[in-house]
Amino acid sequence: MIDRKNIYFTGVDRAGKSSTRKKYAELSRQVNITFDRSPTDNLVYDEVLRGNIYSDQYIKEFLDTFFPSANNYIIFMSLDFKEINRRSKATENIEYSKDELTKTVNCFSRYFNRIKKFKKNITIIRVNCNKKTVDEIAQEIKTKLGE
Repeated sequence: MIDRKNIYFTGVDRAGKSSTRKKYAELSRQVNITFDRSPTDNLVYDEVLRGNIYSDQYIKEFLDTFFPSANNYIIFMSLDFKEINRRSKATENIEYSKDELTKTVNCFSRYFNRIKKFKKNITIIRVNCNKKTVDEIAQEIKTKLGE
């Protein structure tokens, strides 16, 4: 029997989530189930973009609904401010303010702390993606997952 993992790739726009998810799926031979963004991303962006802040009770119920079983991993892909804007400018011709990106990253951190408080079946793995290829990042994730 294969012990499958549910792996969610999360982080700010242009962090390389989709490309890394695809490469990781290839490296792991599709044994694990991978997702581009986790359900908690909706909470983060709802707070950052709309100012909605959720109670602990709501978060607990939300996590119980979306992460009912074991083997859940959230891969948080981080980049420095300059690299995010370099990628955003190259692909979408937009730049983010440092305040906006800082607010988003801090919000992710707050939700990760709330996840740790309520759900023991979710492991959060942080990966710094600066100056790394998709292959290097996918291999690092594979290693951190003990594969």
